[in-house]
Amino acid sequence: MLHAIRNHGRLEGDTVTTQSATLNNTATIIGNTVTLNAADISNTGAAAVIAAETRAQLDRNHDEMLKQMAVKRAKEAAAEGKAAKAK
Repeated sequence: MLHAIRNHGRLEGDTVTTQSATLNNTATIIGNTVTLNAADISNTGAAAVIAAETRAQLDRNHDEMLKQMAVKRAKEAAAEGKAAKAK
């Protein structure tokens, strides 16, 4: 299951990649290449900056992410079912 990312500090690197259900940035996300994958991306506040030297990609088309979440949840449910039967 994907969770929320709340950045109130500084995320920095040569390559910065996130994958979350939501991303709330009130500070700095910076890198040479920045890729943010989330169904909901917010960049709010006077200090909020998302910057990339080479490439910034904000992926709000999350069809593939939803498919991955469904597959992961199905695997988790199957594992829970096996664990319950083993008891």
